Amino acid sequence: MTGLTKAAIEFAGKRGISAQTLETMRVVGGRAQFDDGTHEAIVFRYLDRDEEQVNYKARSLAGKRYKQAKGGKQLAYNWWQVAQGDLSAVYITEGEFDACALVEAGISPDSVISTPNGATAEEMDDPAEAKKYGWLIDAMEDGLARAGRYIIAADNDGPGRSFRSDVVRILGPAKTWFVDWPEGTKDANEFLTQYGGEALRGYIGAAAKPWPVEGVYTLSQIPEPAPLELWDLGFPEFEGKLKIAPTMLSVFTGYPGHGKSHMAQQVWFNIARQYGIRIAVFSAETRVKPFFRRNIRQFYWRCRESDMGEKMIEEADAWMEAHFLIIEHPKERPTVSWILNTAEVAVQRHGCRALLLDPWNKLRLDYDPRTTTEARYIGDALDDFMDLSRGLNIHTQIIAHPAKPEWQARKMAPDLYAVSGSALWNDRVDAGYCMFRPEIVKDGRRQTKAEFRCLKARFEELGYPSLYEMNFEIGRGRFVCTEFETRQEDLMRGAS
Repeated sequence: MTGLTKAAIEFAGKRGISAQTLETMRVVGGRAQFDDGTHEAIVFRYLDRDEEQVNYKARSLAGKRYKQAKGGKQLAYNWWQVAQGDLSAVYITEGEFDACALVEAGISPDSVISTPNGATAEEMDDPAEAKKYGWLIDAMEDGLARAGRYIIAADNDGPGRSFRSDVVRILGPAKTWFVDWPEGTKDANEFLTQYGGEALRGYIGAAAKPWPVEGVYTLSQIPEPAPLELWDLGFPEFEGKLKIAPTMLSVFTGYPGHGKSHMAQQVWFNIARQYGIRIAVFSAETRVKPFFRRNIRQFYWRCRESDMGEKMIEEADAWMEAHFLIIEHPKERPTVSWILNTAEVAVQRHGCRALLLDPWNKLRLDYDPRTTTEARYIGDALDDFMDLSRGLNIHTQIIAHPAKPEWQARKMAPDLYAVSGSALWNDRVDAGYCMFRPEIVKDGRRQTKAEFRCLKARFEELGYPSLYEMNFEIGRGRFVCTEFETRQEDLMRGAS
């Protein structure tokens, strides 16, 4: 078989493929030996990049008999032309006639290849390791990987979809496009016979779509999110400057004895009272009874617990019962996973909208130092708390101590990078706060001035880094913001 036969040309002509295209694609005709004898056939020659024939596929003109060369190499059909092309785009079909149909439609012959062995009924577990796709792996290693784009034009049936899924897993989705044929059309050759070459070229140009990749979208494909639910922190001086929002994760730091736990409890009391929400609290350094309970009672009535009557205490405790849920491990220091699971119960079963975890160092860090580091473990844990916050629409706030500084360094407020364990305390969280007292005791007298600092706000809706002068009212057991008073004092000093 050295050239085209009249019978082969007529057979291909009924499929819309001209003698010129057959010659371009090195198709010949003649008699071929099949299992049941010799028959007239059309023969697709498989040539390597040096135009040496390494295989062939004969297709009988009568009936549907197929025959390849015994021991022939499984090579992409028409690879010899594509290997010499510019590889800007390569069309991949499921059969030789489909490849010829694309060339007939005007697509460059150095841009079209076909599988030598058809499609499978189902997707393969690991196509990159399957012998059936050796032709594609060889082509990738021989230059196909440099192609600017792949367009898969497989058959419009189950095996065709399995074929293209397998091929995408080998090529990767980034540069892969695909064509779905219109209803009533099985493949490229059938489209050619129904609508003609010009229509086929136009259709495949317009209908080719990028292979869908989860996680990559145009802006218009992303649904509009619900607006952030924003909570004021309960200090008039903060309004318009600082907010807290569910779906977020924040960290609150400060040196021991500087009031960070007290301030955090007061903030969440304020939020619970203003918005009517319920807070889950893990309090491991401040005992719930009597200290946490005392603080909430004093926030509620703005006076010392010792000055409250029985009815005042009953009212405050009833309010506390409705707005705070306590998380305590029954036997030992809890792990991060235990806190996550317990917090989910607090949210789903009891309607909590926020989690206050006080403090981080009271959790048992259950990681193997042989396989990971403390910093990496903290990063993974913060990711888990972020997922918890977003998934359950709650705010999670973690109180975390700074690493122990030299005594002189305590004259400066810590930032989030100073939090013990990892710089990820700064990088991962949505917001960060600090409570700092420049002086604890002076001339034997307790000092009550403090600073509340916003160290980080990832989104402008949450505020911006800022500092607020505070004072602790010993007689009422609560912090007040003296920002306005401090500014007035400065103005008065300037006037004098």
